[in-house]
Amino acid sequence: MADLKFGSETPALGKIKVGGDDVSKIYKGSDQVWPSDPGSYLIQICGSVQQTRVTAKKYWDNSVVPAVLIDIPSIIPDNTVLKCSDDGKSSFCVQIISYDASIAAINNYYLVNDIYSSCTRCGSPGPSPSPGPQPSNAFQVQMCATGEEFFVDPINGYKGTTPELVSNYQLQIDDVLLVKINQFDLNPKCARIISTSNSGTIQRYFDFSIPAGPGCPGDQGATCID
Repeated sequence: MADLKFGSETPALGKIKVGGDDVSKIYKGSDQVWPSDPGSYLIQICGSVQQTRVTAKKYWDNSVVPAVLIDIPSIIPDNTVLKCSDDGKSSFCVQIISYDASIAAINNYYLVNDIYSSCTRCGSPGPSPSPGPQPSNAFQVQMCATGEEFFVDPINGYKGTTPELVSNYQLQIDDVLLVKINQFDLNPKCARIISTSNSGTIQRYFDFSIPAGPGCPGDQGATCID
């Protein structure tokens, strides 16, 4: 595909207008010359810390049955709440964080052309990650170094400061891994899961930067081995 440039710059989606309307595509004959890469939206799943990038090229039009993919006519504003789907049928609520013309989508999800005033209005929960369903109660952990017990978020975790879904991992009692106070905690501590069925006030989050195991490298040699 050819690439449209003004001088040495390729204009971002939303920067070319006719009147007050955004231009969505430019062709030279039958060849589309702009945009050559539609970029992506960074979205956050409602009710979750999980963020991902979805295509900015098309979205599902569910005003017809079955839903069909249609072109996105213009840049969708930041903070817009709408749905997202990989098949036009099963969808979940997301909020747009930002658009970036230079970063490609990382999955096969498309936005859905339903707009809501808030995540609460949208209503649908995020997708159940694989493998297995999301746990319904907080994990209870015991700190390896001090013996203190805390409750850990059953759904949201991190790799460093990058959001991760806890239930992507097959966690069970006696697994040992790092936990942190919040996303930006630079000193995660070693803990052992002692219960996966107790509810409590969430005070910690898992950090998957180091895989679960009998020991906990990086935390003063703590091992959590009885």
